[in-house]
Amino acid sequence: MIICRNCKQELSEKNGYFICPGCGYRAMILNNTIIFNPEIKEHDEDFDADYLDFLYKYEKKHFWFTHRNKIIKRVFSRFVNKNSHIIEIGAGTGAVARCLLAAGYKNMAVGEMHINGLEYARTYGIKDLYQFDLLKAPFAEHFETIGLFDVVEHIEYDGLAIENAHRILKDGGHIVLTVPAHQWLWSNIDFNSGHKRRYSKKTLKKLLTTNGFEVLYASYFFSLVLPLLYVRTLLNKKIKPTGSKQNVKNSGLKIHGFSNSVLSAVCKVEFFLSGFVSFGAGGSI
Repeated sequence: MIICRNCKQELSEKNGYFICPGCGYRAMILNNTIIFNPEIKEHDEDFDADYLDFLYKYEKKHFWFTHRNKIIKRVFSRFVNKNSHIIEIGAGTGAVARCLLAAGYKNMAVGEMHINGLEYARTYGIKDLYQFDLLKAPFAEHFETIGLFDVVEHIEYDGLAIENAHRILKDGGHIVLTVPAHQWLWSNIDFNSGHKRRYSKKTLKKLLTTNGFEVLYASYFFSLVLPLLYVRTLLNKKIKPTGSKQNVKNSGLKIHGFSNSVLSAVCKVEFFLSGFVSFGAGGSI
């Protein structure tokens, strides 16, 4: 059910709002998007919403996104029913949700703090759009599957985020998430991407089990490019703050076409091998 972010009572829909019968809180419905936290700024020190415009332009072809999406779809095919009611939270432009829609997962919703990301998700044909902060999540036992793809590393209180995700899920629900791996890969790119930490499988499993989840599957990926990621870390070790922490220039995602083609080929080899072997390290989990 959809609940009040303040007093947790169930909201009722009326005259273009979701209204709390207890405290009177109202969530506006605008262009079929439910806006729970209109106070969230589009531009702040941790995230510049203009970065989503860059993502929308490049993520369809960038090797990092295409490989991650293939990994996500493989895990979904193994654990998540095609009829599951799914929400991707912290969805950016909704690109992963788009891939899952194409793979046959029809009951897709998208949650994002920034309105412009939701507008992009709308162009993919996603109709259930929610603007909210996961730390003030307006749902209780509402979804059957949650996707959090490179989200929790941006949140200072990651335990609260996972606790809220657990509350959002119905009994027997699943959470599928990706995070950057290995604190020894920490660099200026992490800092300027608004990351708070990187994880190991051990720390990620502890985060999940501490907050009520049972871990069914965990794996590293971006393993064959790990040496290059380490070189990147060495070259970007010095922290250089650049104002807004997330933008095109300091994200580490702008890449030459030839390099992108080579790395895409390497990731295709890794994807094939990962069907037979489990890698002991990688750039992501």
